[in-house]
Amino acid sequence: MDQKYYLKNKRLGKGNFAETFLATLKDDETKIYACKMIAKNSIIEKLKNSKNQEQRKEYIINSLKNEVQLWKQLDHPNIVKFIDFSETPNNIYFFLEYCDSGDLEKELKRRNKFSEAEGLIIMKQIVDGCCFLYDKGVFHRDIKPENILMHKNAAKIADFGFAKVIEEEKRDMAFQQTAVGTPFYMAPQVLECKEYSIKCDVWSLGVMFY
Repeated sequence: MDQKYYLKNKRLGKGNFAETFLATLKDDETKIYACKMIAKNSIIEKLKNSKNQEQRKEYIINSLKNEVQLWKQLDHPNIVKFIDFSETPNNIYFFLEYCDSGDLEKELKRRNKFSEAEGLIIMKQIVDGCCFLYDKGVFHRDIKPENILMHKNAAKIADFGFAKVIEEEKRDMAFQQTAVGTPFYMAPQVLECKEYSIKCDVWSLGVMFY
């Protein structure tokens, strides 16, 4: 890991391949970040019963690096800011803007429900972030409450592992794509592996708002 950061022993979250920890700058511990750590061995473990393990492992690691290149270009108040990237023989580290209230899924469970006014404010912020992505030709493909982080009453889109960049002249065209995302929030065309466009993110937004 980059020697300018200090990884705290406080886990913020855990996913299929990654764990997220609190991190600070070594020279200034008032500078707080979230560190998403992906252990390369965990990728191998998840693929142990798969064919072509090494090829798939290489594909996943390259996809993570592509995610870095995409994410670092996205600067918007409703998108989690990418800070830095580091790699060691054993791990991959993403350093990200720290969001103090966790994800929208956990916040909803904690509070039970939002008022209509609160819900509209949150959805407007998420839509603003999605409009920025659309203008950049970025197709998120996994919009869901767990990928919306909350910080100082602002909603921020996170996790661009499934994101795809589409050229401007093709943004409204239909594509035959692999079904990626989370089934409960995926458009019917995606679930059925039919042609779909960047607009399937709008479906996911609608499901999430409901």
